[in-house]
Amino acid sequence: MTRLSKTVSILIYCCLFVSSVSAETLTIPKQDAPAASPAAVTTSPSPRIDYERIKTLRGYPGDILSIAFSPDGKLMAIGTSEQAVIIWDVSNWQQIKTLEEKDEEVRALAFSRDGKYLAAGYDDKKVHLWDTSTWGKTLSIKASDDVNSLSFNGDGSVLAIARDNIEVLLWDIKSNKPHQKLKGHNGDVKAVGYSPDGSRLASGGTDNAVIIWDAVSGKK
Repeated sequence: MTRLSKTVSILIYCCLFVSSVSAETLTIPKQDAPAASPAAVTTSPSPRIDYERIKTLRGYPGDILSIAFSPDGKLMAIGTSEQAVIIWDVSNWQQIKTLEEKDEEVRALAFSRDGKYLAAGYDDKKVHLWDTSTWGKTLSIKASDDVNSLSFNGDGSVLAIARDNIEVLLWDIKSNKPHQKLKGHNGDVKAVGYSPDGSRLASGGTDNAVIIWDAVSGKK
């Protein structure tokens, strides 16, 4: 066979092979798409709310150190560095009461859940409690250390007090006596807060820790 004949034979064979392959249906197995990593999963941001300033209240004695709304949103209490707690009627933005004591800065404010009481904590180691129906002072508490934060339990019977102390002081409102002292922090307690249902109490301090307490047993 001549070289030309061999070349022609090879070309004919290749053409026949390509034709046979083209006539078949080739199926390429699909590979599963790689799972998205947690970092690749995105969530929609919360809708942006354009806050509109509706009121500016000026002319206070001293710096503003604490603010609290009553549970029904009708009253706002403001604590200042000049011993005063100022009460505003939110419906008409009228100042209805100024509660003044010969104490120091008003560092903390808290309404009871039923709105019956307002507690104010001072940096002279005292807490005062007022009846919001008459604005008469119902009791005073000697907290032994400067007060940083306040929170009422669910039924308003106990007031949690965060102080410049490693213990959380729980005060029984009815008897006006200490109810319990919670020990667990290694630094001053700067913040306290009861859960909405009153079953838990959280406390945080200068030891860089937040402790969650069972509000029934007092255990963490």
